[in-house]
Amino acid sequence: MKIPKTSLCLENNNINCIPKSDKIQYVGARALFDPNFIPPIIIERKKKGEILHGIITDAIEDHYSTNINLYGLEGIGKNLLVNNFLQDISLNQGDTSKKGKSSSKKLNQNVFILRVDCSDKEIEQVFFTILSQLSSIIKLQLDFNEILKLSQVKLWTSLKLILDRLKHPVILFLQKSENVSPFYLTKLYKYAKNSNKIQIITTINTGLQKYSFKQYQGMDHRIQMGLYDLKNLRQITADRSIMAFEKALEQDSINLIVDYISEYDMMVPGACMNLLKEFYPVIHQSGNLTPEILRRTTQYYFDSYNLDAITFADFVMSSSIEDRLFLEYLVDFFRSKNNFYIPFKNIKQAYSMTCEELGYDILEQEFFSSLRKITNSQVFCPSKIFQRVGIKENNGVYCVPHFLTLPVNEVNELLNVSFGMEDNLNNFNNITRGKETF
Repeated sequence: MKIPKTSLCLENNNINCIPKSDKIQYVGARALFDPNFIPPIIIERKKKGEILHGIITDAIEDHYSTNINLYGLEGIGKNLLVNNFLQDISLNQGDTSKKGKSSSKKLNQNVFILRVDCSDKEIEQVFFTILSQLSSIIKLQLDFNEILKLSQVKLWTSLKLILDRLKHPVILFLQKSENVSPFYLTKLYKYAKNSNKIQIITTINTGLQKYSFKQYQGMDHRIQMGLYDLKNLRQITADRSIMAFEKALEQDSINLIVDYISEYDMMVPGACMNLLKEFYPVIHQSGNLTPEILRRTTQYYFDSYNLDAITFADFVMSSSIEDRLFLEYLVDFFRSKNNFYIPFKNIKQAYSMTCEELGYDILEQEFFSSLRKITNSQVFCPSKIFQRVGIKENNGVYCVPHFLTLPVNEVNELLNVSFGMEDNLNNFNNITRGKETF
């Protein structure tokens, strides 16, 4: 029997529906693939943006230099925040009559803005990139073939000579500066401080481990970029999908993407954007993202996802007939390929059908025990999106909608094989017992 599609958004009285702003409109693929794309709404970063804006603009207006760093996990939004600030500066510099979208203070003078992505760059390449941008801004004719031949010391000297002659303040943004040796970064900091007109903004991907900033001398301010909660992460993913795809994705597909990220990746917007990029060709071609495509793609996408067909087969073969039949009824709910989640009431219904078929009494303790074993196998996971306040854990199981992590067909094949082997084993045992009787 075909099971109708279930909308968890409607089932939960719109509690889990994702709000949509009129500012969020379709712009195309660049919303995902342009690293410098700035969405019209930046969620949960207003205060940090104001801090960054205040520190830099105060330094420029009062003619002193300051060095500021934004740090946190890769993909948390450090570069987005800085790019948004620099865009605001570019739109409003030299004209106090303009009203920017996020600035609280406008600059009354022009500022030169330099950006360098330090990923996989030696310090000579960093210096060369800065020189190249400066020559373009101030219309300076440079022989870059000759500059490429310069030593590190001569490159640094040439860069300082040009910067010293500038009349306008400079903002130098060094993205992913953890790739720059602390020795050279400290050198840049000290030079900027002595210039009184150069502001340096750096971003550092710190990872999960404790990061030591003592190696950098001259870093005046540090802004930590913390993790997003699931609600904000879901909103960011939904907004970006609206901007990237002509046809909006279903809300449950957004929920499931964020559930996968929270289960197998870091809870940062960059992780969600990368997964949307993975789906882009399919969505662009077909106009939607089905649950089965989502499951099939994510099966091989995450490094931390360690459930494969062999591991799952081991679980199935070592589980009881009750657990296997329960899992089969759960999978039946997804068989129509329309359902991203199974509501908890349907999970209970699947267990009731299992007990009815086996002639067992329905015991709550056995229900939770069987469900816990299935979820521990990783083939079936509780949604973190729907774990709202008031949702309690019962015997190690959250009473929330669950999702399937393997493709339906793959689970079905393994279940069919296991049931077939069970029948063959029973037939073999019956034959053996019959021979022993004779």
